[in-house]
Amino acid sequence: MVNKTPKQLYIISGYSGSGKTAALRFIEELGFYCVDNLPAKLLPELMNLVLINKNISRIAVVIDARGKDFLRDLEQNIDFVCTKFQTTFIFFDCSLQTIIRRYKESRLKHPLSLTGTIAQGYKYEQEALTLLRQHAQTIINTDNTNIHELKARLHLLLAKKQDHFFEIKFISFGFKYGIPQEADIVLDVRFLNNPYFDPKLRNKTGKDKKVKKFIFDDKQTKTFINKTYPYVHYLASKYINAAKTFVTIAIGCTGGQHRSVAVTEELGKKLTKDHSFVTITHRDIAKK
Repeated sequence: MVNKTPKQLYIISGYSGSGKTAALRFIEELGFYCVDNLPAKLLPELMNLVLINKNISRIAVVIDARGKDFLRDLEQNIDFVCTKFQTTFIFFDCSLQTIIRRYKESRLKHPLSLTGTIAQGYKYEQEALTLLRQHAQTIINTDNTNIHELKARLHLLLAKKQDHFFEIKFISFGFKYGIPQEADIVLDVRFLNNPYFDPKLRNKTGKDKKVKKFIFDDKQTKTFINKTYPYVHYLASKYINAAKTFVTIAIGCTGGQHRSVAVTEELGKKLTKDHSFVTITHRDIAKK
């Protein structure tokens, strides 16, 4: 059966310093194919490529005043894509005072006034982006918006209700090889009984049935799982409300082969019942 649902195109524009770049990074995390600073003349060509690509259903492109001469024939190019895609326009607005402050803090030059003032660049953008602002169904003013608030708004605007974009990433590891740098939360299970000291289990891993039985016969393991599961589940709900897209939980034992592997597998299995995206990586399972 042919999928008749039109592909979604979000055309994003706005003033330099208004938060478009930060927004695009987050939109990409929501599963969109993203293109920054696309010359408007190339929009129809890009969209024709997207139409024949079955793996791309949602795309976000930034078209703004950096395109300069490429903004010519913009309305004609917009009319073309609107006939092919379900098209939404988002415009990022911001006051001159806020933009001046942000550029002073970042010590970067305004892209439209490399040899002039920020005010001159801002005025040029106001004129050049008139058409895109008029098309906008949503105008986001970022004067008093921090990055977390911006993410939350974009999540409400763009995330499909049937999609679960929040990912819980588990990493088992061995402390003797160092804590994973990407970890948001580190849990230590070195207090559990260690199968390493049983010669019959030493060369097996936490995925082995006998090793798992050894570890879970220890009442402390079950207590740890029963206390940790609600904690992680609670954190996930709070992170989702804050429009975060993932949390990385590292679980460590001494060598990263037995206890941390078994506990990570068990927690991952339990959380999969409530969260669609749970990934498990055993970083040190093959190390000796």
